[in-house]
Amino acid sequence: MKFTQANPPTDNEVEREKAAYFALHQVLWQKYPGQHVAIYNGELVDHDTDGVALSKRVYQRYPDQFVLIRQVEQEPDRVLYFRSPRFEASS
Repeated sequence: MKFTQANPPTDNEVEREKAAYFALHQVLWQKYPGQHVAIYNGELVDHDTDGVALSKRVYQRYPDQFVLIRQVEQEPDRVLYFRSPRFEASS
């Protein structure tokens, strides 16, 4: 089954792999800091310093499956801050 816009991965598949990443994060950070990792079926299946090379291998090995690919950072989930412009009311 090839994932397309008409046939995206299910929420359960995405959540399963995200949960596995969070559960594995401490070990991943110790072994592969800064590297990209591929999580499939709740397990680490590959890693590489080059995210593009990893993606190519993963898509060849699992062409029709959802595989989570993330860069291992110190914190398991990146916090993003967005500045919002403030407009003054015109008189």
